Amino acid sequence: MKLSDISFFDNFIVRRLLISILVICGILYLDIIVSQDDFQAGIIINGQKKDTYEIKQLSASVINTLKHNGIRQNYIEVTEGNMDKAIKRVASTNSKNNEFVIIGGFGIGGELSQTISNSNKVSFFVEGNGELSGNATTFDIREYQAQYLAGVVAVGESENKKILYITDDRSDRQKLNINAFVLGTQINNDKQKVYLEYVSDTEGAKEQIDWYKANKHIDTLIYDMDDEEIAAYADGCDIKIIGCKGKLEGLSDNYLTSVYKDYDPVMEHIIYDVNNGLANDEKYLWYGIDSGVTGITELGTNVSEDTKQLVESCMDKMKMGRDIFCNIIYDTDNNRICGHGETIPDSEMINGVTWFVKGVNYDRD
Repeated sequence: MKLSDISFFDNFIVRRLLISILVICGILYLDIIVSQDDFQAGIIINGQKKDTYEIKQLSASVINTLKHNGIRQNYIEVTEGNMDKAIKRVASTNSKNNEFVIIGGFGIGGELSQTISNSNKVSFFVEGNGELSGNATTFDIREYQAQYLAGVVAVGESENKKILYITDDRSDRQKLNINAFVLGTQINNDKQKVYLEYVSDTEGAKEQIDWYKANKHIDTLIYDMDDEEIAAYADGCDIKIIGCKGKLEGLSDNYLTSVYKDYDPVMEHIIYDVNNGLANDEKYLWYGIDSGVTGITELGTNVSEDTKQLVESCMDKMKMGRDIFCNIIYDTDNNRICGHGETIPDSEMINGVTWFVKGVNYDRD
């Protein structure tokens, strides 16, 4: 028999070689996928390994945590549009007696619980939804701690103590942040007031800045909107600036600091606990400045040493467990919200609040 008579694909050795090459290529492809910063994925490993099924944009640090815990397989791409389809696919291939741990954004718990079979054990870690029942655990970030620190900075650096808070977020959760900021400004004076204005867009924000600059003589602004043009405009009006979406660039010495949130440490913490059998049975999981998930950015170059020291002191107290929503607090209608020696429980704040602390001034007149 001549060598030319042998079919290429009939050769056993060659076929095995091709299969090996394909397997290697598949592994390399998987490594490429899991290393992408913007890869959204669901992760499943059954039984004792207790993997997570996560709906979240995975960053490099989260992926590294997954790899460190030995999770390198069964990745399923998930986007908002195909979330249901992906979950059904997982549920259908793991029909019963499996453990799912789902980490997701605000409001997804009900949708997921209807999709995954009741024969599986499902634990939810859902952001900021205290109304979920059963085995759902709510996690959230204590951004209000960072907002409090921002208030300390604002009042410390404002020369005339005329401060304006602008936001486009009318939610009860945002009211929690606004209240915390105002309490921060009241650290040395419980009579301190902060002007509050809700706006819908950048032009509306500029109009409010102009009005309050001309009529109330504000010299400090905190704005919670995702638009750096507002900061640049306030800077041009010679107003001190605090942002709420991470560090701002290209501003003058008027820039004081910014509030930031970082979800990666939250995801890493939950993933680690789940994979090591340490998943918390608490109904509410809060992550604050002690976890590195929120805080304020480096203070501006002109921030005084006195303000810096006061901020450091407040941060140390928070890291030791002191909550800012404690002791005597009144709302704008003079109702007592919290009494001496009391602390408002997390269960009453997880979805935000419906009241403003005394000191919030949302009436121009």
